[in-house]
Amino acid sequence: MATGGGPCRLGQYGRALEKLIYKKRIPNTAVLTITDENGYNGMGADLLLRAWQGIVLADVLGDIKSMITVAAKDPDYAMKVFESSWKKCLAYFEGKLSIRFTSLLQLVSMHLGTIPLKGDPRDVPVISLVGEIFVRRDEFSRKNIVDYFEKRGFRVRIAPLAEYICYSNYVVNNGLGERKFTFHDQIKMRLTASVQEWWERRIKSILSASGLYRFEMIEVDKTIGGIKHLLDENFRGECILTVGLGMREILEDSCGVVAIGPFGCMYSRMAEAMLNKEMDVTGKKRMPGWESRVSGYRDIGTLPFLSIETDGNPFPQLIEANLESFVLQAHRVHQKIALSHGRKYIPQQETVTDIISKK
Repeated sequence: MATGGGPCRLGQYGRALEKLIYKKRIPNTAVLTITDENGYNGMGADLLLRAWQGIVLADVLGDIKSMITVAAKDPDYAMKVFESSWKKCLAYFEGKLSIRFTSLLQLVSMHLGTIPLKGDPRDVPVISLVGEIFVRRDEFSRKNIVDYFEKRGFRVRIAPLAEYICYSNYVVNNGLGERKFTFHDQIKMRLTASVQEWWERRIKSILSASGLYRFEMIEVDKTIGGIKHLLDENFRGECILTVGLGMREILEDSCGVVAIGPFGCMYSRMAEAMLNKEMDVTGKKRMPGWESRVSGYRDIGTLPFLSIETDGNPFPQLIEANLESFVLQAHRVHQKIALSHGRKYIPQQETVTDIISKK
């Protein structure tokens, strides 16, 4: 059971299970907790490496799935190819497929690369979904928001699950945590982080050859460094990742950012407050390297940003109305991004204006 410090619920799961075991008088049962304070080193080297490979692979395949949903000529055929590749990956991690991991990646990349597309994948507009790690990854918690955007022609790039493990490594290796480590432990954790980075680069470089994934490393130091004028790195937790990644990706490749979190989450509301203020051309200009790049976006003003809190219930009508307005604005920003990169802007098959006119 993973655990962690701070005010979030993650640190309470292990204690809740212990109380449940005591209450139910379950014999010979204990809770083994592993913590982000040492990069989850309690898992052991072999298990940690295998888990890391699976997490990074799942993150990349999630991006690819969203891409083919939007860009494939025949979505049904594309999903059959994807599911076939996904089953091969599951068989490998279950020990049912005897093959080298890199050979599996090359096979999957080649298989996915055969999917016919409607056009250049770079012309597909991108929405970044950031926020609380569980809610953004759990399909039930997201309440079909990914499907909503994909049906309107957007590929949804969900902030990777591996990001938080990289962030844990960043905290440990930069001495930002409360726990102190011996010199031997410090060397071990730095080597672990280096091996994880090597495998992340390896996995992403192989799968990017399919043409369905844009290679990009997580680079937590870049995410945090870009918003040092907003948050100090000692303010630890998901808030700094939500704000940093949202500001990093907008206009870089994404034409809109959605931050999602559980109802009443303190970190989510702090991130919402900062992004509501910073998500404009002036805020982007304060990001490193963007001082002179925002000139082509000055007529936009406020950039597409939407913060959503979810408690498991259907979204209210206000959120649905905000989503329609967000989509319309995101299409306009995508047009600007395409023109700034020297590419043709290809209008999506169905925009919000089309949807409204049908009602």
